[in-house]
Order: sequence, then structure tokens, then C-alpha cells
Amino acid sequence: TGEGVDALREAIQAAIPPRREDPTLNRVFRMPILRAFVAAGRGAVVTGIPLSGAVAEGEAVDVMPPGWSGKIRAIQVHRRPETEARAHRRTALAMSDVQADRVKRGMVVATKGVLQPVRRLAVTLRLLPGAPALEHRDRVRLHAGAAQTVARVHLLEGARAKPGDEAVAELEAFEDVVALPGDRFVLRTENASDTLGGGVIVELLQRRLPRKREGIVRRLRERAAHLDDPAQLVAADLASAGESGARQADVAARTGVRPALLSDLVDALVAEGRALRLGHAKDLWIDKAAFEAVLERVEGGAKRLHAKDAALASLPVSAVQTAAGRVTSSVLDAAMDQLVTSGRLVREGRDGIRHKDHSSSLSDADQRDLERVRAALARGEGQPPAPEDLEADLSLTRPRVERLLRLLVNRREAFQAGEYFFDQGWTDASTAKLAAFAAEHGGF
Repeated sequence: TGEGVDALREAIQAAIPPRREDPTLNRVFRMPILRAFVAAGRGAVVTGIPLSGAVAEGEAVDVMPPGWSGKIRAIQVHRRPETEARAHRRTALAMSDVQADRVKRGMVVATKGVLQPVRRLAVTLRLLPGAPALEHRDRVRLHAGAAQTVARVHLLEGARAKPGDEAVAELEAFEDVVALPGDRFVLRTENASDTLGGGVIVELLQRRLPRKREGIVRRLRERAAHLDDPAQLVAADLASAGESGARQADVAARTGVRPALLSDLVDALVAEGRALRLGHAKDLWIDKAAFEAVLERVEGGAKRLHAKDAALASLPVSAVQTAAGRVTSSVLDAAMDQLVTSGRLVREGRDGIRHKDHSSSLSDADQRDLERVRAALARGEGQPPAPEDLEADLSLTRPRVERLLRLLVNRREAFQAGEYFFDQGWTDASTAKLAAFAAEHGGF
């Protein structure tokens, strides 16, 4: 009779959970290749199941890790012609500029110009209950995507992982791997006789991680909980980049987030006070806490240099930059500008800088000897005494003469030209005379 059908339909619809947007669509296209062949009229065809993103007919792509460039000529999804392929659907791609006989299982078709192969992966892993124990530095067989390679396991917490244990580790692959945070993997013994377990890739690494560092292990566990969230991925990547900061291409390669989305994601992190944009083009992105650490180092370096010689009215900018330690030049320049803008550092002339709380002070002996050196330079006019002459004429040690000359230059009471020092008053007067002569006679 149809009685109750409408109610049943409503009950079924209410029981169906709302459709969740596929988070992998925020990532670049990646399809591990399962098979490659030549099709009549199509040329090279590769098949697989895309892990993330989407690709359209006519789009340029890379075949990784060799880095071959190609173009999508045609697409089939579940054997039906389509104009676009998306993640999780069995896909065949007809490609130009690629030779099928050179393509190997495990290679990856990816959005052009974004990803880079790596050999070090930070991971969380779990051993199967019946698996053999895993020792630090054991060699294993890593299965990621459709590829497999031998890898060495570096356990970050202890020397041994027992069956059923969860662990944080670094995998050092013996061959290039194309992967992204969030990808799952399987570990087997090196000869593939036993399956050990598996896990999730948390971070792509450029260098070896130190072991037994609680902060690093905690950071990786925290990051592992948010691998489906693009904003959290980007924030975590900037935190890992630390004081070096990162540019869009770097972040895209390490996270796989589509470059078109990255700028808006970073803007949101800036609005939340978690990141900053640096440089004139605002194209250098940095974790805010990391940048504040650079600011503290630069300011602290200026204070230490002032403490070494309080008589210096200002410091060379290059000396303050060196005292800050190893920081990339672009981040260091931005930090100096920020400290000056906020008033924590004060620029003095073209090449000088000082801390806002610094006031130079001279001892009576320094003041007396400084005046003697300045007077000697003034008497010499265009032929001032050399440092060794000052040493002999004024009965001063060579280090003291050199320090007093630096103080005079720093206070703009002397001008240095190579190894010679001239009285600033004489230099200014001579410059003015030459300028007047040139103006009167139309040049020299």
C-alpha cells in the first residue's frame, strides 16, 4: 500500500551522516603508477589510484622521481572517458612526452613543479603483535604508495621496539621516495619474509633528526594528530622550518598543499598570531615564535657588544648581525628592521646601530688620550701620522692607539681611508673646498 514509505525514507536520510569534504582534494595530484603500456592511438598509458588532488585533460605533470615532464592527453576513470581524475578512483592516464617502456611500477604522476623526492621520513609506526622486534638501525623493506625500497630505521625514543609497540622513528630510504605527510606505509623484513607493521608519514626531512629528544618526539606526535588539516600542516611545517623561514615552493613541496591555497592559509595563521610574512614582497613565511627568538638574539648580541666596549657610541651593523649567530640573511634583515621600527635598536648614520638603552661613556684616561690622538690627526691635516707614529709620539701601546682611532671614527671625529685616519673637521672642510672649486670651474 506504500504506507510508511515516506517515514522510512526520512529515517534513512536522517541516519546518513553528512558528507564530509575529501581533505585530499586540498593537496596536489599524486598517482602511484601500478602499470604502464602503449595503447594504439593513445601512446603511453599509466594506471593507478590517485592518492590526492585532481588532474584535468591537457594538464602538465611530472613523473617522479626521475622528474620527467609530460602532458595528460586523455583520462579514463573506471574505464569510462572523463575530463578529470580525482583521488581514490581507479584511473588511466594517456600521456605525451613519456616513454612507457621506461616507466616503472612505483613511480608517481604528480602536479608539475611542486614535489621533490626525499630519502628521510619522520614517521609514527606500530609493530604487529606477532612481528619480530625492531632494533635501532635495523634494515627493513619500506612499502609506500606502489613503490618499495630498503630503508634503515632510526628509533627516536629507545633502542628497541617490541611486538605491538607504537614508536616514533626516522626512516632513511636507500632510494628516492615520493611521499607526503599523511601517507600510510608498510614495513616488512628486508627479505620480505615477514610483515613487521606500518604507520603514517608525519614529516619529510632534509637532515637526520637527533635521537632521544623529548621535544622532537612530542612535536611529531602532536603533528601526527592533524595531518588531514591543511592549516595545521602549514603551521607545523613553518614551525619545523624554524628561524630559516620558508617560501611558498618549499612549503608546497613538504606538505603537498596546493600552492593556490597556501597564501590564504598563511594569511589566516598571521591573523591568528602564529606566523609572519617577511620581506618587501612578504613572500618569506616564518613561525612567529621562531622570529621572536631571532629578535631576542639580535638584541642580545647588541647588548653584549656594548658591554665589551661601552665607549663606542654605536656598533657596526655587520658586527651585530654576526653576534646574532647563524641566521639567514633575509630573516636577519627583517629582524633588524623590526627592532629599529619598534625602537629597541636605533640606527646611527648609514652603517651604525645601537641599543636604545646604551649611552657611551669614557673614563678620564680614555678621554684624555682620545683628545691627544685627535689633536695629532688635526695637526697632520692631509698627511696625518700613521698608527705607529702615534704609538711612538704619544707613548701609547699599539692596541690602545688602534682602539682610540676606532672610537674617533665611531664618534665621527675621524675619517678612515684604508690604513690612514684623517681628522673629520679637516676632511669636511677639504670636501667643501673641492665641491666649490668643481662648481666654479665646471668640474675638475
